[in-house]
Amino acid sequence: MIVLKNVTKRFGNQIAVDNLSMELKKGELCVFVGESGCGKSTTLRMINRLIDADEGTIEINQKNIHDYNGEELRRRIGYVVQSTGLFPHMNVRENISVVPRLLNWKEDRILERVKELIALVGLDVKAYINKYPSELSGGEAQRIGVARALAADPEIILMDEPFGAVDPLNRANLQNEFLKIQKQLKKTVIFVTHDIDEAMKMGDKIAIMSKGILRNFASPEDTLLSDDEFVKSFLGSETYIKILSRFRVKEHMRPQNGADIPYHADCEANLRDVLAQMIEYGTDSMHVTEKGKITGTILLSDILNLFQKGRKGE
Repeated sequence: MIVLKNVTKRFGNQIAVDNLSMELKKGELCVFVGESGCGKSTTLRMINRLIDADEGTIEINQKNIHDYNGEELRRRIGYVVQSTGLFPHMNVRENISVVPRLLNWKEDRILERVKELIALVGLDVKAYINKYPSELSGGEAQRIGVARALAADPEIILMDEPFGAVDPLNRANLQNEFLKIQKQLKKTVIFVTHDIDEAMKMGDKIAIMSKGILRNFASPEDTLLSDDEFVKSFLGSETYIKILSRFRVKEHMRPQNGADIPYHADCEANLRDVLAQMIEYGTDSMHVTEKGKITGTILLSDILNLFQKGRKGE
């Protein structure tokens, strides 16, 4: 879907991206993470040709991006930035309509798409369709920014620290909302962040960069098993706990063991929350319930040994 081959970008004597090669498959969400100035945002901007690489090639659907008209290419790729980029003189309907109008969609089709997207990002259509950016909270503006990026139904969405300026509670809500949308739409997404917690929560693949060099490109689970000293240092030991939020209890429970256990966890709860509950209650096991009915059991050892299979190479 998106292939980068030996891509290098320089600004004067500084190498911003150094001989980067990677392949992102259709429908994957790849998160770029790393310290400021490591090259992650530069890579994003090279993909939609806001800037051009000095060396190497970038292909989308097996076609070199320089074989596309630059403006046409950018209209086919959704783009979300931290500041939302909403036009202040346009209301929500007009902001979401920008690219479809450039693509000469009919007005009735545009209106239906606007309504569909406002609802998709979790906002009330009647309450928000005529609001202006100045009337939106930060979280609401980011939702509209996502809606605008999805307006022309692009295959690819590029997101440059989209939730970075939002308070922690709204940020978590936006992450969850976008993951629900992604599960439904299966877009190919590249998501830039400086936050390893966000990367581990959001990504199908994690790309860790340092000084323009790609140090890791793997699933979150395989990233934790990396032997690269920089990657291990960057992740920190707490990441093993934080990544548990990716996993649902129902995916790791075992058949009900018949024991009389007073503590219950919902089957949709994540393992990080369940681990916290086990520590709070001083227990090493909990029944798993679905709609109030016991469907299985989760043990503390199931959580603690989650990554041991991969580490042992089994």
